[in-house]
Amino acid sequence: MSEAALVSGRSMPERSAGTAAIAWRNLWRNRRRTWLMVASIGFAGLLVMVMNAMQLGTLGLMAENATAFYPGHIQIQHPDYFDDPRMRRSVEGASRAVASIEQDLAVRAVAPRAIAFGLIAAEERSFGGMVIGIDAAREFTRIGRTMSEGRYLEAPGEAAIGQVLARNLSVGVGDEVAILGTGKEGNVAALYVRIVGLYSTGSPELDRSQIHISLSDVQEAFELPDEAHVLAILLDTYQDAAEVAPRLQALVAESRALTWDVLVPEVAQTIDMKMGGAYMISALLVVLVTFSIVNAFIMTIFERMSEFGMLMAVGMRWSSIGRMLSVEAFWLSIVGLAVAFAVAGALLGVLSQTGIYLGEEFADILERWHMPDRLYPAFPWRAGVEFAVVMLIAVQVAVVIPALRLRRMRVVDALRGKE
Repeated sequence: MSEAALVSGRSMPERSAGTAAIAWRNLWRNRRRTWLMVASIGFAGLLVMVMNAMQLGTLGLMAENATAFYPGHIQIQHPDYFDDPRMRRSVEGASRAVASIEQDLAVRAVAPRAIAFGLIAAEERSFGGMVIGIDAAREFTRIGRTMSEGRYLEAPGEAAIGQVLARNLSVGVGDEVAILGTGKEGNVAALYVRIVGLYSTGSPELDRSQIHISLSDVQEAFELPDEAHVLAILLDTYQDAAEVAPRLQALVAESRALTWDVLVPEVAQTIDMKMGGAYMISALLVVLVTFSIVNAFIMTIFERMSEFGMLMAVGMRWSSIGRMLSVEAFWLSIVGLAVAFAVAGALLGVLSQTGIYLGEEFADILERWHMPDRLYPAFPWRAGVEFAVVMLIAVQVAVVIPALRLRRMRVVDALRGKE
């Protein structure tokens, strides 16, 4: 009597253990076919994880560059400021709010900013623009790294302006400009600042529309005592923003926390679109692997027809045989996924430390957008787990199709090796 028939007479735990052991041995009866199926699952898993790792590395770099360049991962604002920015809609008690936010362990930096609109005038010309007051000691914006002439702000009375705006005003480093605007209470705001640097971010709109001056200068001229319109916050990673934002909002009275995907929606949409494409490719790989496994199990049933006929002849039901095939498929999935995770883990573990050099051909583009010359892929744990779950289900579904042949199989024909 066969092992499978003996197993059917045992208790439930013994039967399950016996079925698993028999299924494992059966799986390796045709080693070549098994390793081919394991290789197909492993290769698909490796491809999915490497592809997602590269996507996460690229998109993460893009998101970090876009957020750290100016807006930050989170901004604390007046509840109505984002929808309708007005001078009066400011965060009061900015220094206390900054001190409270800095206590959070997830926060790397907090940059208070006061924002006004006014007329920027030189001796012969004047243009309207955005006046941004920054705290040089706390500011994290990377605009300071894009200086084409001079340096970034260090003290009150200084200004850094875009290269395009400087050209329009016919001014340079060392020149003075006047700023005229309307204060919080409706009074005329006026101040003189000396240009200490010109920045060139690569964005013409930004380079011709902004002037950065000291936060204290804006607060004094525009009647904003200890107030700021934006508290820009930098975290360890942009992915923590959704979790941390509610916690920080609770620290500041009458405020609203905006995450990076609201502040720079075009970046968030690009990430969603790219990840959607990656999921489509992953789904296609799963379908292809599933069809290959269906074909392999059909061949298995043809080859073991006499064995199945003998088992049914001694009283084993077709559903029990189907369960045994299901366990074989489970073992196949586990081995294939183990291979995929082992190879992907080793490969991505090395690349995450050394990075992937992007080459000289991209040097100009990377320098223009102030990005590093190496791409560091991130191990896609979520994508790996999702692929594993989907693959386990898909392989079980793949077994059902050939196993249904057993239901209409005649014992006599099966013993003769016929379907």
